[in-house]
Amino acid sequence: IITAWCVFFFRDPVRVTPDQPDLVVAPADGLVSAIDLVALPAELDAGDGTEMVTRVSIFLTVFDVHVQRVPASGTVKKVIY
Repeated sequence: IITAWCVFFFRDPVRVTPDQPDLVVAPADGLVSAIDLVALPAELDAGDGTEMVTRVSIFLTVFDVHVQRVPASGTVKKVIY
């Protein structure tokens, strides 16, 4: 039973996404629970902290696919742990 649950929980189905350069797709299955404008965290050294960015929160249940995808192309400039 545990093996079947792990296979179900960590499944990675094939997704067909539109191929348009100006499109942003959802990074996860689930329910969009909030779209907010928030200040960047201090850890990102974004200057005076007044720059606002859009945060999209997605709620995943145990029945959703828990694989995170890349929603847009870009370059990672900094990684903070």
